[in-house]
Amino acid sequence: PLCSVNVDYETCLYISCDNEIQKVISKNKFIVLEISETYPELTQENDVIPFLCSLTEYIWLDDFGSRNSTMHTAMKNKYHAIKLDKLFFQKNIQKPYFEGIINNLKRLCPNIIAEGVENIYYNGLSTKTGLWGTQGYFFPSVPLSEIKHINSAWL
Repeated sequence: PLCSVNVDYETCLYISCDNEIQKVISKNKFIVLEISETYPELTQENDVIPFLCSLTEYIWLDDFGSRNSTMHTAMKNKYHAIKLDKLFFQKNIQKPYFEGIINNLKRLCPNIIAEGVENIYYNGLSTKTGLWGTQGYFFPSVPLSEIKHINSAWL
């Protein structure tokens, strides 16, 4: 199992300057860093994200389709996963071009996750799109102590 942590620009800078945090990230392969769409440098050249990619293969681009998280952003770095923004997913899931967007993203990163699976309707639509994962209120919360006992067969 993986545990994702949302990180903004300031957090990324802090990680890039703190050797102890870098060691923790490198040593614990379950830690995922989700790069926030509010990261101000996503559209500019910057060495921080490539540096984080050197610490762990688990760097995710969060909230694709909103603010700074665009196709250009997805092309700039090698991400383990790209998470679709909740509103982007819900607005576009039924559009004829949605499958094309997913296929183009998969050329850059095979693991696409949809945020915004809030009910059985969105869950049903998401199962037909070739997504790697989904996230939303449709899925019940699970205490950390029970995480190893999850039966994902019902998903």
